[in-house]
Amino acid sequence: KFFEYSTNAYHEFTRGQGSMVIPSGGYAIAAVDATTFLNEHPTCNCTVIESGFWLSNIGDSITLKDASSAIIDEVSYHNSWGASRNGKTLELNLTGRWEESLVDGGTPCNPNSVTT
Repeated sequence: KFFEYSTNAYHEFTRGQGSMVIPSGGYAIAAVDATTFLNEHPTCNCTVIESGFWLSNIGDSITLKDASSAIIDEVSYHNSWGASRNGKTLELNLTGRWEESLVDGGTPCNPNSVTT
């Protein structure tokens, strides 16, 4: 489950394509609308999960928790990282920091552009 602090709510995901179990080294896309995402990215063959929510461009936090509510990972978005309404996405680099993608639209279902 993902927990979003700005709304103080848990968000469930619905499978749009692929398995809800992501293999080691695999990819998954969390999209507000899985059908729209797949129509825009027809060659995407990884798991696509419909989230039904999005993060704001002014700062938001998201936390991944397990079934017992223990935190697995979390991130607080800072608009200084970039990717604010410019066609870019945020990608995790090799040092564990977030940065703006080098490619418009990001690299869905492929390695992050900032790691190659």
